[in-house]
Formats: sequence, C-alpha cells, structure tokens
Amino acid sequence: MRTRLALCILLCLTAASPALAWNWTGHRIIASIAFRQLTAEEQARIVALLKRHPRFMEDFADEMPEDVRQADGKSQHEWRFQQAAVWPDLVRSGPPAKTAFNRSQWHYINVPHFLSDADRAALEGKLEINLALDSPQEATSSTEALNIVQVIRLARRNCADENADPQTRGLWLAWLFHDVGDLHQPLHATALFSRGLFPTGDRGGNSVKTKQSFNLHSLWDQFPGRHDRLQEARAAALRLMRTRTTSRPAGVQPSSSTRPPG
Repeated sequence: MRTRLALCILLCLTAASPALAWNWTGHRIIASIAFRQLTAEEQARIVALLKRHPRFMEDFADEMPEDVRQADGKSQHEWRFQQAAVWPDLVRSGPPAKTAFNRSQWHYINVPHFLSDADRAALEGKLEINLALDSPQEATSSTEALNIVQVIRLARRNCADENADPQTRGLWLAWLFHDVGDLHQPLHATALFSRGLFPTGDRGGNSVKTKQSFNLHSLWDQFPGRHDRLQEARAAALRLMRTRTTSRPAGVQPSSSTRPPG
C-alpha cells in the first residue's frame, strides 16, 4: 500500500499543467485524481487511516457538507481525500486547538533565484535558508523548521511505519497529500533574491505586488478557479484525466488496479 499511495499522489500531478498553481481547488482536484488510481479496498484503507487523524471529528466529520452526507460511501471517501489535501491550509486560522497544528514553513522550500549575477555574487553563501533535502531521523510533527522536501520524506516514512501511532500516521498522511501538491508549484519551490528589492527573498511571490489579487502568489493561486464542492473538483479531475496523459516514473509499471476515469 505504501508504494501505491506515494506513487498515486505523485502521479496525479502530471495530469495538470505545470503552468497552473494550486489553491484549494487545485488540491481537491489532485486528491480526486489520486483517488481514481486506487482500488476500492485501497481507498477504504487510506480513509481508515485518515479517520485516526487527531482532528478528524472537528475538521473532517463535522465539516462534511450535507449533500455529501446524503451521498454514497464512495463519494464520502472521495470527499475525505479532498479534505485531507486541503487540511494543512485549514489549520492556518481558527481557535488555538486548531492552529496548534499549523506549520507555516512546511509548505515551501526557498531555492534561491537571483535577480542578477551581481545579486548572486553579493548574496550567495550569506542567505539563512533551509535547503536540506534529508529529513532528520528524530523529527516529529512538532518540529517547525523543516522545508517541504524534508516534510514529504518524513511523511512517507511515518505513513509507511505500521508500528507508529495511528494518529501520527493519519496526521502525516494529510501533510503528504497536501505538500506534494504544493511542491509542484514554482512559488512554493523557489524565492527571488535581490540586494535592493528582496535581500531576504520575496517570500514565494508574496512580496511582489500586483494590480490583481494583491500579490503574485495570490494571483498565481487563483488560476484554477474556484471549484470547492466535491462534484466540481471531481468534474475538473475527470476532464483532466480525459484530456491529458498521466505519465509514470521510469521503470514503474502501471498497476492492474488502475481504473479508467469515472
């Protein structure tokens, strides 16, 4: 299961154009595409793990829309996939019991991009940024100073550990769903540095003001539109699956359980 889960979440990224960013709509679309790469048994096993998430009742069960509650079990499972994919953004605000799970640094890595060669010469080697790619062996969900690559690797390790606490595995599973989607986006993977404009980086485009939507990061995030309901995100996922080819890493054979769109 662990290989299939990691593969399917990764594979679903190629179904969308690399020129688009992910707001909640994008994350939900990714989740629906991943959902369709799994057998019914695998879907159920993942949902069973998500149900052990420490905030499953508050942020999943209590938040399920009424139309989804009235839908069939498969639709409910798909909605839970979608909710897991946006959960790390949901905990950015709310009561202290909720925001205690927020990890703002876990959504990005600031690989430096310099505005000019002169900026590179002046700033390279002086930047205080975390570019590590290996996750610490002792890192836990309370470790805040990790970048997105470290978090994905740590999440994969913890999700695969069948001896780990079930709540811990459910928590890391939500981060894995979300961060693979975030890492796909250039504004979550790099930062612009300039001596005069951004000596400490442009915060993934948040410091680049635009006439539309406040700043570059916010503008980029809105490109997929707003389709936050289960059916809307599902329909967008199906359109992508019908019109685009989902490629696989070299050497990985297609799973016999992969279903056609529908």
